[in-house]
Parts: sequence; C-alpha cells; structure tokens
Amino acid sequence: MTSIQKPLKSVLIITSASAISQAILFLISPFITRLYTPGDLGIYTMYTSLVGFLSMVSALHLELAIPLPESRDEACLVSLIAYLVVCMIVLFMSGLTWAHFSVSLYKAKSDIVSFLRIFMPLGILIAGFTIISSTIHIRNQNFTLLSQARLVYAFSFAPLQLILGFLHCGAIGLIISSLIARCLELGSLWRKQFFHFIYPAFNMLGKHNIFLVLSKYRNFPLATVPASLANSAASYLPPVILGYLHGTSIAGYYGLAFRVLQLPFSLLGSSLSKVFFAHASEAHRKGRLDQITVSFLRANFTFSIYTFPFLAIVCPDLFDIVFGQKWRMAGIYAQYLMPLLCLTFLNTTFSMLVSILGLQKKELIFNLFFALSVIIPLITTFSFAIQIKLLLASIAGSLVLLAKLVWLIVCACVRKEYILPWMFYDIVISVTISILFYCLSSLMKNTLFILLLFCFTLLSLHCYIFFCTSAYSLETSEN
Repeated sequence: MTSIQKPLKSVLIITSASAISQAILFLISPFITRLYTPGDLGIYTMYTSLVGFLSMVSALHLELAIPLPESRDEACLVSLIAYLVVCMIVLFMSGLTWAHFSVSLYKAKSDIVSFLRIFMPLGILIAGFTIISSTIHIRNQNFTLLSQARLVYAFSFAPLQLILGFLHCGAIGLIISSLIARCLELGSLWRKQFFHFIYPAFNMLGKHNIFLVLSKYRNFPLATVPASLANSAASYLPPVILGYLHGTSIAGYYGLAFRVLQLPFSLLGSSLSKVFFAHASEAHRKGRLDQITVSFLRANFTFSIYTFPFLAIVCPDLFDIVFGQKWRMAGIYAQYLMPLLCLTFLNTTFSMLVSILGLQKKELIFNLFFALSVIIPLITTFSFAIQIKLLLASIAGSLVLLAKLVWLIVCACVRKEYILPWMFYDIVISVTISILFYCLSSLMKNTLFILLLFCFTLLSLHCYIFFCTSAYSLETSEN
C-alpha cells in the first residue's frame, strides 16, 4: 500500500463508520418520537447539550497534545494527566450540580432533577474519557478499532432506546441508554489500551513530571479552550436556553428539528469539505485557489438554493408524517431555522480555507460573533413568542455566517464578476419555482401528495442541473 493510499483508507474507514452509526440513529427516529414525548426528548436534549458542551473541554484540550510527542513514554504521561484533569473537573462540576446547578437549570419534576444530579457529571466523565481514548488510538493509527467503537455505540444505543421506550421509562430511559452505550464504546476503546498505554504512565507520575508536561503544553488550555467554547456555543446552548425559559417540550421540538435536518447536510458538508481541502491545498500551491473555490462554490450554492427553500415549505407536513402529528411543531421550528442551516452547510466546505490560508485568529472573531448572534436573541427577547425568537436568532446567525463566507471568498481572491451572474440567475429561478410550488401545495389538502410533489420537484431539478448544466462538474480551467 502506497503512502497516499494508506491515509485515504483510514479516512474511508472512519467516515464509513460515522455514516453507518449516524444512519442507524437517524432511521430509528420515527420510532423514538412515537415512544417518547416532546418533554422527554427535551430533557434528554438539554442533558446531551450540556454534556457535549462541557465534556469537549473537560480535559482542557490536553488530549490534543497526545499525538505530538515523539517519545511514547511522554505521550503516555500526557494521556494520564488528561484523564486526571477530567476527573478533577468532573468532581468540581459535581459539587456545583448538587449545590445549585441542576435545580435552577431544569424546570422538571424533583425525581428527574435528582437523576440529573447523578447522570450529568457521569456523562461528562465518560464522554471526556472517550475523547482522550479516541485520540490515543488516532496517535497509534488504530482506525479500525476506533470505527468499531463508534459502531458499538450505535448498535447498543438504538435498541436500548426502543426497549426502555416500550417500558415507558421516559427521559430517564433516554439518558440511561446513552450512558450504557457510551460505557460500551469506552470499554471497546480501552481494550488493549489501558494496560499497554495508560497503566505504564503511573510509574512516571510525580510533581516534577506533571509540571513539565503542563508547562510544555500550556497553550492548549490557554488558547484552544476559549476558541472551542466560542465555536460550539451556538450549537449546544440554544436548546438549554429554550428549555430553561420555555419548558422542556420546546427544547424537544428544537432538538428534533435541528438534529434531523443537520445530520444529512452535515455528513454531505463534511465529505465535500474533505474533498475541497485536498484539491484547494494543491490549487493554492499552484496559484489556482480562486478557480477551485469558484467551482466548489457554484456546486454548493446551486445545491443549497434548489434544496433548502423547498424543504422549508414541506417541513411541517414532513415531520407530521414521519415523526407523528405531535411533532408537527418541530417542523414549524425547522422552517425558521432553515436559513441558518443553509448558511451553515455552505460554510462547512469553505471553512477549510482558514487552514489553507492561516486565518485562524480572524476566524475566532467570526465564531464569537456567531455564537453571540444566535444566543442573544434567545435570552433577551423574553416577551416574544418562541417562533419570533427562533426567527431572529436564525436571521442574525445567518448574517454573520454570510459575512464569514464573503470574507473567505475574498481571501481566496475570487472576483465578483465570476460568481454574481450565475448566483443572481439561480436565485431568481429558485424563488420563482418555490413560489409556484408553495401556491400549488397550498391548494392541495392531501399531505402525502404534497410530499410526493416535493420529491418529484427536487429530483427533477437536481437531475436537470446534473445532466444539463456544468454546476455540479467541479471542473476548473487550467490557465
């Protein structure tokens, strides 16, 4: 196997496992929404949001230093210190949780609150350990074992949710299912790792060695933790804020809408970003970065402008049929979030330009403004209806993401005369067809017919674009 084929195989293994595990959880969603109430899913969404947000920095990003040392002993020591940091932070969080945090955060029954007092610190501990253990496998290039662990999580979490749902366990059932699945995932990651990589580091523990490691890798806690919090705040905190201000059912609607729509587009955007990064890096060395950027921009923009408007029109009916009538409100929320999801999809690919052009510090400013633009409308507009809050947050976040996208395109030296004509043409055509589709669907009372019309329209448009235009060709001129 050549030096090029091996990394490609590793990427394929990890990507395939992630896609399969996400697909499994996505396919059981219609059953989950019929077994659990919006309030149940809301409590679970708030729990997973907080666990995800806090566990991401529970090791103070010392896990990012694990692949760096040439010495295996030093890497083992860094890993052990990262585990110890997670334990100390979780102990501190547990004190806050038991004292005040969970009571003030969750407007739920006392039994739910008492369960969360136990489960949230435990969830952060397991998630933090999993992140560290996954990084150790990345250092050792055990990508097959890493992908197996992800599949273990999906294949255990899915049936556990269904079983506990049939037993009417409610939100606690979802939380317990997640914890058991995470434990099984961590156990599969720790297989052959604990005694071969972690246990030897205990012999090297000492104040002097710990101080040397923390001093050498101090930039990870000091520099990357604030950036990570800013990057992820807009994704993790909105359901927590909505659940606190408006009740757990609202958080459940938001969580389902965001997760269902984000999943397919995030997988597609992630795949496109990997391809763009490979081609754009080479194009940048050859002085053709503007050409490859225009090519990918046209493909992404064309796909977005002919997909998201039509999806926004049918979202309530789509959620009604797929997830059940009680989840129609989640489809309405999805309509308000559609501009934000569209701009997020576009930015996923072209954020790779940040690494290619070395724009990390400037990107942090955009990410900070993006987090504030989404969160501030949710916490300041107390007297507004939830739909108005979501619309304001979506518009504000979309404007920041649009500004970031324009900034990245300008940094890639793309001239506006190369993109504005076909952008204007696609917008006019898309708006015209969307209005016609909306008028036609409004006249029809049959929900199933509307969804069939949606599928036919979307498929026809993209087939025409693929076979009759060059928008999806990703071709560049060789000047």
